[in-house]
Amino acid sequence: MIYYYLIGFLLLVNGQSITTLKISEFYQCSCENLKTPLDCIQDFCNWDFVNDVCQNKECKEFSKGDCQAVPDPFNCVWNYKTAKCEDFKACSDFSFSSSWGDRCYDLINCQVDLDSLDPRSKTVKCMDRSNDSAKSVVNCHKIPYESCKWLVTDNDEICVRNLEKKTCETKQINNCADYSLKSTCDKSTCYWDGTCKSLDCSKLSEEGCQYYYSFDSKNITLCTWKENQCTNLNIDNLKQNQCLSYTLYSYAWNPDSEKCEICKKQMLLILSYGLILLFLGFN
Repeated sequence: MIYYYLIGFLLLVNGQSITTLKISEFYQCSCENLKTPLDCIQDFCNWDFVNDVCQNKECKEFSKGDCQAVPDPFNCVWNYKTAKCEDFKACSDFSFSSSWGDRCYDLINCQVDLDSLDPRSKTVKCMDRSNDSAKSVVNCHKIPYESCKWLVTDNDEICVRNLEKKTCETKQINNCADYSLKSTCDKSTCYWDGTCKSLDCSKLSEEGCQYYYSFDSKNITLCTWKENQCTNLNIDNLKQNQCLSYTLYSYAWNPDSEKCEICKKQMLLILSYGLILLFLGFN
């Protein structure tokens, strides 16, 4: 009987993952995930009527706005130096003025390389992401005070401004309550109500009702505006014309199953079914 409880537990876990995604699963749909001409977005894709498939447009076809808007699998980035949309090759190909170092995070799985800070030229290079947070950074102590914006170190510590010393310091933040001041309360995952509290969809305005980060910026919870309030997005309730846009290019419509399905398959699902089969094999 125990395997019934195992199956129930795994289904519960999978159910909870419908609205909360890992950063690596967020904004991951490309044209190949769009199975019908109706879903094949003309701004980003071309429908091949001969082979009945949706195909990505080439990066060079995109304007600046579209280039910055396409999901990561398109592998397109805007090059500020050439003013062109280009195929992305490596984080290390890019450098910015030190005041614009956060542009590294607009690239694909990149972060600012603090060791490359050049005080003479006032430039900084980009590097591969060093951890699985959307705000990853190796350490905090080299970050200029004005750029100290809740980055997450490889040790899962948070970069927080020291208001008195005007420096960027490392702190162990386990939840929003660990932020003691309104000015240090991270608005992407928390909100201030006398104390710093954990954000949820119901606290978001209509304009901001899309998603919010976990406190370590490793997960994103999707929200939607419904009946004059912001609420958790229920993937199971989405129709074909809602699937892609409501999930911010994280889920696409599968015409075979007639369901909204995640574009980047979760390892949790694969492991879960593997565990079930393995467990049943011993009974």
